[in-house]
Amino acid sequence: MRETHPDCRWPFNALEELARDVEQAQWRLEKAKVGHQTESHHVMARVAHFQGLEKKYIPGTKERIKSSAGFTAPTRYSDLRRKD
Repeated sequence: MRETHPDCRWPFNALEELARDVEQAQWRLEKAKVGHQTESHHVMARVAHFQGLEKKYIPGTKERIKSSAGFTAPTRYSDLRRKD
């Protein structure tokens, strides 16, 4: 393999490991994300904040959000994971 930019090395290795070890690699990747600021893209993108704005300014939003199977404001990605 040729030399890569240092910032590209971790994602490349993670994807290579996922392709090779599939399920075990996925579990290792999930464990590595716990507690990291990128753990949940919903939290990082401030989805709850924007849902609050939608509820305030767009009629019918509360009902739409309540009836959907979408985002429900967990604080971390690990709150979304199965509890096995």
